[in-house]
Order: sequence, then structure tokens, then C-alpha cells
Amino acid sequence: MPYLTLISVPYWKNAMKVGRNMFLFFMIVLILGIVYLYSNRETVEDLLLLKLVGYYILGAFYFNLNGLVIPLGFLISFLFRPVENLKIKREASIFGLIMMIIGLFLN
Repeated sequence: MPYLTLISVPYWKNAMKVGRNMFLFFMIVLILGIVYLYSNRETVEDLLLLKLVGYYILGAFYFNLNGLVIPLGFLISFLFRPVENLKIKREASIFGLIMMIIGLFLN
């Protein structure tokens, strides 16, 4: 099978290791970032941890239009006007935007 000789097996093993390590790195940074934001909350709020994860995901959502990346989720997050913990919810959205930008540069 000639098409298997173009890419050697050790290359794929190294690529899988790098991909797994990057995934673990991003997960550790995500968990530490959300825990840091949660520990800096201003008031006690029900389900705040899940809301921070939601704001993070919303901040990391983007729309790719022929190579032009539009941070649509980050823009949508400014439409929400939370009453409690406004500062950390905005920071979670900004954190998502920063992680999205880093992810785009690494790809």
C-alpha cells in the first residue's frame, strides 16, 4: 500500500502526544482560570460556577468568515446585563476570548 509509506508511524505517535499534551494544558489553564474567577466573586450566587463556564464558552465562540475571525460570542456576551458578579462574568468572557485567540495562533 503505497499511501501508507508517505507518513511514518512515529510521526503520528508524536503528533498524538503533542495533541494530548496541548489538550491537557488547555484543560488545566481552563480549570485554574475558572477557579480563580470563582474565588474572586463579589456576592454569593446560585450556580455561579456553571454560569462562569457558560460565559467562558460564550467568549470563546467565534465565526469564521473566509479567514476573517469574528468573536461573535464575545460580542453577544455584552448584551447580557447580569445584576450580580458583573465583573467576574465579564472577566470569564474575556478569558474565553483570550483562550480562543491563543487557540487560533496555535493552529
